[in-house]
Amino acid sequence: MLFGLGITSFVVLAPIVTLRLYVVPSLPPPLLPTIAIELAPPVVAGDSWFAINGGKVDTAEAVLAGLALLMLLVQLRLIPLYTRATFGPGFWAFLFPFAAAVTYGVHWLAAEHVRSGTALAYTLVSVLTTGFALLAARTVTGLIHGTFLPRVPAADQALG
Repeated sequence: MLFGLGITSFVVLAPIVTLRLYVVPSLPPPLLPTIAIELAPPVVAGDSWFAINGGKVDTAEAVLAGLALLMLLVQLRLIPLYTRATFGPGFWAFLFPFAAAVTYGVHWLAAEHVRSGTALAYTLVSVLTTGFALLAARTVTGLIHGTFLPRVPAADQALG
């Protein structure tokens, strides 16, 4: 039932979010990295479907993998946009979608019995962990230097 609810929500909300990217002015620079969240629905649904159907690859899993691959390609295309954004809390939006994508990839490696799949899975997890360690280090550095959180004038100072 929850899988069906999740798919229904994705079918209803994904077009709205995607349309917003085309018809509304660009997101403010600090929020640009939050676009990465679009990767999460198909990979989480794919992981869920693996759990529901016993880890087998079937038509539904192939469709979800296709959607996940499309969303991953969109993320790769957005790398130049992300590199121009100022670093801030929005970059933490990469955490969940990419962790879910790596988990999904590991499940596919297991389902397809890929030769050297274990080594590839460890490599994927290592790259993910390194990325998150760099994200945490950059956050700590930004906090120390006072550049991580955007500076907004206090309401009472702005009025005076």
